[in-house]
Amino acid sequence: MVDYGDRETRAALEPDFPEVCWTEAEERLGPGGARNLLFAMAQQPYVASFDDDSSPIDFDFFADVGTLFEENPRAGVIAAGTIVHDGETVPPRTRAIIPAVEFVGCGAVVRRAAFLETRGYLPLELAYGAEEVDVSLQLLDKGWQILSSDVLRVRHRTSRAHQATPEVTSAHIRNTALVGYLRYPLVLWSFVVVQIGRRVLWSLRNGRSAGVLHGLAGIPRNLWRHRAQRAPVKARVILATRGLRRRAP
Repeated sequence: MVDYGDRETRAALEPDFPEVCWTEAEERLGPGGARNLLFAMAQQPYVASFDDDSSPIDFDFFADVGTLFEENPRAGVIAAGTIVHDGETVPPRTRAIIPAVEFVGCGAVVRRAAFLETRGYLPLELAYGAEEVDVSLQLLDKGWQILSSDVLRVRHRTSRAHQATPEVTSAHIRNTALVGYLRYPLVLWSFVVVQIGRRVLWSLRNGRSAGVLHGLAGIPRNLWRHRAQRAPVKARVILATRGLRRRAP
């Protein structure tokens, strides 16, 4: 999938990978919009999600995927329980599988049939704090499970330093508000206010003050722009995810 305006990727890679099916967007889709299109085009029951700088650690990764989904028929997503970043040591497998409330796109496998029951990813250019959080809520609302298993291990070749930029800080704050507005029922909007406050406080405590004011100021426009996507999930789904977070080790 080559997003609109990218004139280099396909030309650079296609000669070395002629077996790959390429498609180009006629308008800018962003990472979420591109993933929606790829899920629609996919012909296999499970779709593995990686970033351009992440990949499986183990050679039997894809063999284990089929087994895990067969053993867990209500799993909408099975996330990699081990994601190793630059400078980190690869831990041993314990073969544990535990319930989760969300997943990260750099290392997860999604059941295509479950994904197609949702509205898909939000088409955001900077989607930090929104993409997988939003899809996770939609999947849980449809009765699917999100599981995490360290049978699946992924190496993410990044130090995550880019996440400290003002642009990412700003986007994360805006997107925290956006997911709350789109998916939380009105009776639980007080939770959204608390989440925004916690994100702001975390940013300030971790030296990421640049971008905070811009993020807060951009919330109203961001909500208005995506208002057509509002489709709240059940209140009990939100409460269940909060309970699971509190019980997580």
